[in-house]
Amino acid sequence: LEMALDGTLDGLSASIITTLDDTLRPFSQNYKVGVGQKIPMIFLNHGQHRKEEFGKTYNARIFNKAKEELEKICGVTVTDENLKKAFKVYNENRAEKRKFIKLAAKHPQTIKASDRCYV
Repeated sequence: LEMALDGTLDGLSASIITTLDDTLRPFSQNYKVGVGQKIPMIFLNHGQHRKEEFGKTYNARIFNKAKEELEKICGVTVTDENLKKAFKVYNENRAEKRKFIKLAAKHPQTIKASDRCYV
């Protein structure tokens, strides 16, 4: 919320806020009031019961709703093929970050642990 308020997140088409329960519900309302007009929020309250049939049904409905909101906000169509491409990019990015963290740990005099989050 703070980053959205101070302009750090300017340029985002939307923000997806996730939670496993209603603990972030007040946050979602604060976000809507504070920056919701500038950066639309998609609230994703996914269920914890992922293996039971009722949980699968609930989560499918929640994720489909988020997909529809994202398509509306961004003017795109979310396809399985595009999701696979996005997952590939995300996983490659995470792998590079892990390499960076290992390398940075060998050079604490050059980059402090507190500065690694900026990469």
